[in-house]
Parts: sequence; C-alpha cells; structure tokens
Amino acid sequence: MDMARPAPLVLKDMILHASQLGLAMPHQTIDAELAKDLASAGALAPSAGNDQPWKLLLHGGRLFLYHEAERSYSVLDPERMIPHIALGMFIENVLQRAGASGAQLEVHLAADVGPGPIAWFERVEGTPRPESCQWSDQLATRHTNRNPALGTELPSGTIAALQKALATTKDTRLLVVQDRDVLTRLGSISGAVEQIRFFDRQGHAEFFEREVRWTASEASRTRDGLDVRTLGLPLVGQWALRLAAKPWVMDLMRWSGSRALERPTADAVRTAAAVVLVTVPKLDLPGRLMAGRAAQRVWLQATAMGVSVHPVSAAIFLGHLAELPPPSVLGDAETRKCRELLQELRSLFNAQEQQPAFMMKLTLAGATEVRSLRLPIEDILCTSDEG
Repeated sequence: MDMARPAPLVLKDMILHASQLGLAMPHQTIDAELAKDLASAGALAPSAGNDQPWKLLLHGGRLFLYHEAERSYSVLDPERMIPHIALGMFIENVLQRAGASGAQLEVHLAADVGPGPIAWFERVEGTPRPESCQWSDQLATRHTNRNPALGTELPSGTIAALQKALATTKDTRLLVVQDRDVLTRLGSISGAVEQIRFFDRQGHAEFFEREVRWTASEASRTRDGLDVRTLGLPLVGQWALRLAAKPWVMDLMRWSGSRALERPTADAVRTAAAVVLVTVPKLDLPGRLMAGRAAQRVWLQATAMGVSVHPVSAAIFLGHLAELPPPSVLGDAETRKCRELLQELRSLFNAQEQQPAFMMKLTLAGATEVRSLRLPIEDILCTSDEG
C-alpha cells in the first residue's frame, strides 16, 4: 500500500508526462476558450469531502486530466479508489459540456495508475449526438441533498429512466433496492461503517479536521471541503457534530460502547425511497473511471426528474480497504466487520460477480439553501507553452 502523502503536481512534470505519451498533433485542437469552458463544467462534479482532486493541462491541442492526489490523500483509501471515481464523474461532465457546445470529443483512459494523466480528451471531426449532451443542463443544478426525506415514493418511471442512463456506459450495471426491510438492513450496514470510520482516529481527523468547514467564511476562503450548512443538520445536530469533533468524546463513546454515531446514516438510508448501486466487473483504474461516469449519469438523470441524491458509499470504500492484503490501517476487529458488511451488501443487491463501486440513496427532499463551493478555474487548469 502507498501510505506516503503525495506532493502537489508540478506543471513541468505534467508537461513531461503528457509529452512522453508520444501523441501526434491532432487534426482538430482544443483551444484555450473551450478548455476553460470544459474545465468549468468538469469542476462541478462531486468529490468525497468536496476535495476536488483534479488538475487539467492544455498541451498540444489536447486536454490532459491528472489526479491531484495531494488534495484527496486518505490513509483509509491507499489505492485511491474514491478520487478515481470522482475523476470519472469529472470526465462525464466534460463530455456533456463538450457535446452541448458542439465539440465532438474522444476520451482516452489510462490503463493503470501512474505519474502521468489518467485520461485525456481529443477533439475529433463530427457532430455530437444528442444523447452525448442530454444532461448538460443539469451540470450546475446537480448537488448532494442530505435533507430529510419528504416521502418514500419516487415518481413513476424513475428507476427505468436511471437504468436507461447507463445503457451506453460500458460494462456498468445499476442495481436497485426499494424493499423497506432491505433498506432498513442497508441502513444498519451504512450506519455501522460510518461509526467505524469516526471511531478510527485517522478517519476522525480526516473528516473533522480536513473536510468540515465550520463557518461560512471558512468555506468561502478555502472554496473546498464540506460547509457544515450543507450537511442537512438542524441546529442541535450541528452542535452535536461539534461535540463529536472532540477526540475525547470519541474515546468516551468508544469506551461506553455507544452506537449513537450509527443512527443518522442508518435512519437516512432506512427512510430513502430507494438505494441504487453502480457496479463494474473490475475495480481497476478504467473500471473506477467508468463507474464514476455511470454514477454521474444516474445522478444527473435523477436531478432532471427532481429526485434528490445523497451518496452513501462508506461501506463499499471501507469494505474494499478491509479486503486488501494486510496490514490494514484498521484494527483487526474493524477489518473483519467491514469485510463482512461489504459481503452482506453484495448479497442484498445480488451483485454476483460484479464489484460494488458507488452507492446512492434516492429521496424526495426539500430544497437545499447552501451548495458546496468550487476552486477557481485558474487553480485547476494550466497551459503549456504549446497549448
């Protein structure tokens, strides 16, 4: 496992790695104006903790996408599965925006994780098909809605429309649970894993010290992380969260055997109208990127239908961590528990040989008043002398 915190990307290294691909000059090029437009659309994609783990390089008429691993580093995700899925969502946004602007793009995915770009976009001749940009209007309105559910029934045709959204995404499947008893069990699984994450000292520090923005001014200054106002908590819930941020409180809860940290997530999943799971045959880099593209399509389609979406994938990510070869950063008991819970999740969805990649709960919920901010475009898009 790669446990070392990576250094920020350096422009000269990005240019070098792009040049080493040995690509010929494209017949059509992406210019600076289009690159900025595509970067703005890509940046609207979701990411864990709103860490925005992406960097773009305009070089030789192509747009190269890099993983800014320093922004998404997590001890609990040594294989970087979580940001890779977010980068797949970024890719889908770029392609949607390109289609809407009349630019036909091809995307090329790296086969393996390395120091170079994980994907690059090339402009080609042709007119974009209508389906390539059918969700472009939802890019700016899509968001995470953690507000309480207002009902347990989805509009007619919702699930069929979400399934159709994946029809052209290679090797991905969307599995759905709507049975109330199964949703209750999924809630218990999700809540138990969230508590394991918060009880883990590293997981606790990553969430409370790195992800959460406790004030509006802090969120505005950093333009990343989770503004506490976006968490769907009443005032008393925000105070409880501040209390939970104190390590000594976690020590006391751990010692007492409290399960209080399970309840918010368990209740949120239990009362959902449905929970959907995106699966892929393999969780290699291309599989993760395709899972991200598929999940983003589902999310955008749900947005178009007025359905609220909230990712609840901790059981997948910590379960994946638990299945890695030892040593695990989790304790032995926690590792066994996360492994067992992921296996149960697979069974509840009847995933068979497919690999769970991303899980979302669907609800009808009230409007959100605050949205997560994004980094300035100049922080994520850079240009070489040739671009």
